[in-house]
Amino acid sequence: MRQKTTEELFSIIEPVLKDENLLTEKRDKNFYLHVFEHAKDYFVLLSDIVPYLKQIFSYDGIQEERLSEVQNEEMIRLIPELISAFSSDDEEWTPEFMLKAIRTAGKQSKVKGKALWKSLRVMITNEDEGPEIYLVIYMMGKEKVIQILQRVLNSQ
Repeated sequence: MRQKTTEELFSIIEPVLKDENLLTEKRDKNFYLHVFEHAKDYFVLLSDIVPYLKQIFSYDGIQEERLSEVQNEEMIRLIPELISAFSSDDEEWTPEFMLKAIRTAGKQSKVKGKALWKSLRVMITNEDEGPEIYLVIYMMGKEKVIQILQRVLNSQ
C-alpha cells in the first residue's frame, strides 16, 4: 500500500467507498486524496481503511469515563483556542491548516507536548493511538470537531 500513489489508492478503494456511502459531495475524491496522502503510512492493509473511516465518521465524542483525563486547567485554556482556530473561515479546512491551528492554539494557551497532543486525541477520538490527530480532525469535519470540543468544555 505504501508504494501506491494516492491516485492509485483512490481508484482501488473508490468502489468500496461508494458501496459504503462514504463517497459524498462533501467527502469527494479530493478529500480522500488528502486523507490517503497523509495516512497511507498508518494503514498496513487497504482493508483497514474503510472500517477506520466508518468509525471516524460515526464517532460522536469522548466517553464519560475518559472525561476526567481531559478535565484540567490546561484544557480549559486550550479548548477555547482550538474552537476559535477551527471556527475561522480565513483558511481552507485542510490537514495542513489543522496542524497549524493546533500548534497555534497550543502556543496561545501555553499547552504543549503530551498535554496537548494526547489530550486532544482522547477528546476527539476517545483513543490513545491512531493516525495523526490533525488528519483525524480534518476527516471528521469542522462542525463535528467543534461540537465535540464544546461538549468537553461544557463538562468542565
